[in-house]
Amino acid sequence: MTVGLTRRIPRKALSIALISVGLLAAACGSTSVSSAKSLPSAPVLAALKASLGKQTSVHFVVTAKQAVSSSIESVVGDFGIASGEERVTQGKATLAVKLTPSDAYLAGSSLGLTQLVGLTTKEAAKVGARWLLISSSSSPYSSLKDSVTVGGIAGQLPAAKSTKAISNVVNGSREDVLEWSSPATKSSPKLTSSLTIANSLPVRETSKSSAGSVTEGFSRWGEAVHVTAPPSSETIPYTAVTG
Repeated sequence: MTVGLTRRIPRKALSIALISVGLLAAACGSTSVSSAKSLPSAPVLAALKASLGKQTSVHFVVTAKQAVSSSIESVVGDFGIASGEERVTQGKATLAVKLTPSDAYLAGSSLGLTQLVGLTTKEAAKVGARWLLISSSSSPYSSLKDSVTVGGIAGQLPAAKSTKAISNVVNGSREDVLEWSSPATKSSPKLTSSLTIANSLPVRETSKSSAGSVTEGFSRWGEAVHVTAPPSSETIPYTAVTG
């Protein structure tokens, strides 16, 4: 269910668990967990989708580590209904994404523009320190909108048929956990995932494979998201770079 750039742009990142400060603090404190109880997954998923459909925003933190590398990769973002932003760090590659109802903007290091966005070295040099402007009338904008807004999260949930649901009571509060796996393909190994839900909303997700692991933390549901477009003097149209 990985959100943000990890769903949109082919990345080598798969990774380990650092969560947002609140979740990390909760994990470090003492916890009391009751015995797990199996649940039918369909009602849990239905309640989760219904709750997600009412949300206006979310803050998330993704941390990742490849099995063959010690570097930590991260994505931090805030998604609203029609706007959102995220910041990606993958080694020396960095990328910032802004989405407004009218346009999308990408800016980053040379490695970020080539490795994460897919520009050529020549195209990345043309962008330089400016923001790459993507019009809302273009197909790249549509892909970005699905990935950088809160409405896209529900579409990443697993199917009920292949998902196991478990209920726990943690420090007196109920938490449901969904567990599922994705089979190996020619280009990727088998992936196992678990999603923890509290009050019918995602709290954290972990995914692991032989390539590494990824952890996502979700918080600040419903808080206002304000995305400010960069000045036009600091942008360059996507078509002027790739056309």
